[in-house]
Amino acid sequence: MTGAPRILLSGGGTAGHVAPALAVAAELRRMRPGVELLYVGTADAIEAQLVPQAGIRFVAVEVRPLSGRRPLEAARGLSAAGRAIAVARRVIRTFEPHAALGTGGYVSGPVLAAACLQRVPTAVHEQNLRPGITNRLLSRIVNEVYVSFEASQTFFGRRRGIIATGYPVRPEILAAKREPSAQAMGLDPALPTLLVMAGSRGALTVSEAVKTGIPKLLAELPRLQVVLSTGEAYYADVMSALAAAGALDRDSRRLLVFPYIHRIDQAYACADLALCRAGGSTHELLARGLPAILVPSPNVAYDQQSDNARLLHRLGAAVIVPDQELNGDLLAREVAGLLADPSRLSRMAAAAAAAGRPAAGRELAQRLLSLASTSRKLAAGGDHR
Repeated sequence: MTGAPRILLSGGGTAGHVAPALAVAAELRRMRPGVELLYVGTADAIEAQLVPQAGIRFVAVEVRPLSGRRPLEAARGLSAAGRAIAVARRVIRTFEPHAALGTGGYVSGPVLAAACLQRVPTAVHEQNLRPGITNRLLSRIVNEVYVSFEASQTFFGRRRGIIATGYPVRPEILAAKREPSAQAMGLDPALPTLLVMAGSRGALTVSEAVKTGIPKLLAELPRLQVVLSTGEAYYADVMSALAAAGALDRDSRRLLVFPYIHRIDQAYACADLALCRAGGSTHELLARGLPAILVPSPNVAYDQQSDNARLLHRLGAAVIVPDQELNGDLLAREVAGLLADPSRLSRMAAAAAAAGRPAAGRELAQRLLSLASTSRKLAAGGDHR
């Protein structure tokens, strides 16, 4: 490969779609310091915040999900997708990428379709056990399909070019150590720590449960520390409820509450147990060897999170609490029970670590560079912009 490769990335809507793209970007920069990166996403989703923070150029396109049971809604979705493809083609003609990677979310559909139309070597990465409609459709036209779970291969209607790579985890998540992370967050590294994540968008069920469950836990377990991410939409409401319950007054150092945890590497390093949804973060739990209580979201297409949770449960790395059953008392009971059983936590941690694939980001970056090397523009050594 001659010249500096130009790689286009796309995916969004939730942090679970953005995080693997950023992990691959970090590895690409490590392998090829001169690499040029461009991320195409939507202006009103979390990628618009996270991508510029990672120092990657960001371009927004307007697109909506291909959903809706009514014909008019479906027609509007298709029309918006057509406009997004046209905009993405103009972006691609300007940037002239040598390869493109989509990591899911409806924005990646028109962007990767546009890349294929421009004859750019393309690939998609699927985070869930059961793929969503965007990646299933794209799998028919892209060069390669990367999956986080080997069992995902059966859900795609193609026999070749499906590669089980695992889920790319950012290098800083893998490298974070407990003591310096605890010091940075103002926590005591010697105390047991619970990490609660309601997802980048937040989750009503989780938010309602923590309002009573967290104060109960802090009262019953005087040495427990809690790091809580509520999601932007529920932050104010949860903070108000916790303050009213006296949880914030008891000892502010024992309870840290964020709308979104930007230094999730530090939070993972401090945690002994996580309670969260079962989306993209489940792979980060495996990479860190972190036991979990998983509450699959019922609002995800094809019940993808339940599939993910059941797989981790079969591995012995997680406990499942159905969304409709979660409340403050159950949250407190499940957390207290696991923290009181160190041997079980240790077995769960070992099971999680055994299933993790920490080298996934490096493998995807290498495969993407290999795809880029097939680009006629890069092979010729010229910059045609």
